[in-house]
Amino acid sequence: MKSVYRCVLVGLGRIAWRFDLNVPGQHSPLTHFGAYARDKRTSVVGAFSPEPKERSDFEKSTGIPAYDSFDELLGMRPDIVSICSPSELHFEQTMACLEQNVPMVWLEKPPTMKLQNLDSLLATRKKRESKTKILVNYMRRYWGVYLKLKRVFDEQRLGKPLGLNISYSQGLELNCSHFLDFAFFLLGDPVTFDLFFRNGQNFEPNPCFLLRSKNGFQVCVSGFDASYHINDIALICEMGRASILSGGLETQIELKSENELFPGFYRLTKTGDSFLGQGGFDDCFSYALDDLIASHEKSVEPTSNLDTARCTQAVIEKIRDMGKESS
Repeated sequence: MKSVYRCVLVGLGRIAWRFDLNVPGQHSPLTHFGAYARDKRTSVVGAFSPEPKERSDFEKSTGIPAYDSFDELLGMRPDIVSICSPSELHFEQTMACLEQNVPMVWLEKPPTMKLQNLDSLLATRKKRESKTKILVNYMRRYWGVYLKLKRVFDEQRLGKPLGLNISYSQGLELNCSHFLDFAFFLLGDPVTFDLFFRNGQNFEPNPCFLLRSKNGFQVCVSGFDASYHINDIALICEMGRASILSGGLETQIELKSENELFPGFYRLTKTGDSFLGQGGFDDCFSYALDDLIASHEKSVEPTSNLDTARCTQAVIEKIRDMGKESS
């Protein structure tokens, strides 16, 4: 166990460090760099980007050297590598970390673009008996308001859970993947779903589909070709509905109550009490980093890992394959 872990960033875009530049004053970290900066156990010692301006901006802002060679960065023998590069590079860069025996990898989602590549990473770890811990950054496994929704599910606080309604925009991999991963997290990794589409489905860029588990729990996913982000999830239960809206910034609890106009019939009514809290962004990046370090120090898997991410990757790949067959 080290007193300070040496960290590097691969890719210097928004999720790596730039999002934190947009919010003045004290706030929860919005990036990998922000989480490292707040944790006394970590120190960022280098970064990589093929873009000269990205390297220059980062160096001027932080005083930390940025390199134009990924191999040179790995040559620094870092303890943690944050992979925040374009998704199509995730596989080869993560494989390189495995081959170099990097202790910890903080990998942005999706972990790979193909299920075959993800399986190659899993097979390589097993074959090499690798001790490298890889955390896939599906942040809603660490975000307080979503963990409260999981407690509503686990404790059946609104009665028996019946299903999830998910609404999203801006792409299957970019936004929908977060909520698919949360659905698997909610039900307990792994779980098997049957996948259904309506006839005449448009598979690009935001497909709609239904997932149904063997016990009848269903996940209804609605994609919209909107120019703004729609990131809503609602847990439907026998006695009410618990919703997290606007990507976690708002919450809503509705309870079953008798319809005042039609006695004997029931509807949902909003309640001022919310056991989901008020919503808002919390320290989920810091919690994810803490989980990654703990997984390394205790030789266990992090909550979000390659195996759990495989469930979502398999659904996305099946949707893509069905889209090719229909075109």
